[in-house]
Amino acid sequence: MKLTNKDIQLALKLSKTIQHFLEITGNTNLRSTDVFPYLKRHGYFKNDVDNGKEFRSFLKKLYKANMLGSLVPQCHYIPSLNNPNFGEWYFHDAKDKMPKANGIKSNGHEKNFENNLSQIKSTYAKMDINEAIDIVQMLIAGINPVTERLQDDLGVCADPTVIEALKTIIDPEAYREEIDALTKTSEIKKPKSSAPKENKTEYLSATALGKLKDKTYSEVISVMTKYQYIADKEQITYLGFEKGLMFRQNPNGNKWIVYPESLKELLD
Repeated sequence: MKLTNKDIQLALKLSKTIQHFLEITGNTNLRSTDVFPYLKRHGYFKNDVDNGKEFRSFLKKLYKANMLGSLVPQCHYIPSLNNPNFGEWYFHDAKDKMPKANGIKSNGHEKNFENNLSQIKSTYAKMDINEAIDIVQMLIAGINPVTERLQDDLGVCADPTVIEALKTIIDPEAYREEIDALTKTSEIKKPKSSAPKENKTEYLSATALGKLKDKTYSEVISVMTKYQYIADKEQITYLGFEKGLMFRQNPNGNKWIVYPESLKELLD
């Protein structure tokens, strides 16, 4: 089976994205159903409604062309003994085997990409604009974009001046409106007798949240993992921070995840 240049470009981008996912989660031996939701959120196989069927078909195409190991070394295919049309896809860290745009072989023969080499290199090296925006937004929120952990070794990116610069670059008009709104609010003189209304969000531990719906701690962890709000019982994902999950710490330094009370609805 012959691959097109478009197939190769897609495979190179997939390899980079999958490797990034494996590194930020620290997981290994993942199935295609574990990897696919992350790929779809990053713009791959948008029309795939069968939880990765289109994704697996593309991997099968690479496999039949004897190019899977060269283009997506993170992926390992184990054919079924009973049915050659079916098999299992597993994904492992392969940062030392990342594919290059040149020197790719197919069926043991060197392929000539002289006409498209610069384009393939550009596709592989250039970051997608949506991925870049996600990373900047995570930095603004105080999240390390590699580990997806709050206030995790952000260095100079945690400086207020740098955050202001990032906000200005990513959406200048929205940031200007935000500053104008804050300025106008500070100029409004409120009557001394008026007390500000507080709308505090109640944060609960997994155990306390579960009790609201007669669920166990393990059931709460399972649900939050299913929705990809947490990677495990001690690690909040980027989606989790967006949903309001946060860490709470006691005077002894012990830290645990707490959840907005509103997430109890997910436990029904």
